[in-house]
Amino acid sequence: MIPHRSRLGKGLAAKAGVSRTLARSRFLTLKLIPSASTRLSIVVPKRVLKLAVDRNRTRRRLSALLRPLLTTLLPGGYLITVVAVPERGEFSSLRADIAELFSTARRQK
Repeated sequence: MIPHRSRLGKGLAAKAGVSRTLARSRFLTLKLIPSASTRLSIVVPKRVLKLAVDRNRTRRRLSALLRPLLTTLLPGGYLITVVAVPERGEFSSLRADIAELFSTARRQK
């Protein structure tokens, strides 16, 4: 899990309307919300995964993949939205997808 001090929280995550999209990939969308410190939030909508068990599992897997990247991110609030979910055995492609997402975001920022 991502440490509590590094999470966006409901207040900043609700400000997704004032955010700008930094990058999109096959499975994920990365948005930047103005914030003084580095914060991160992961959103898995119900339209993507119907069961709460599956949404929570996807959120935990993404947070485990993102934890090592927290120290390399520039200050700001990052909102990661899951657009589609890979097939069961394809979750290894999420690591490459996340790397591509943040490298694209660094070039645009």
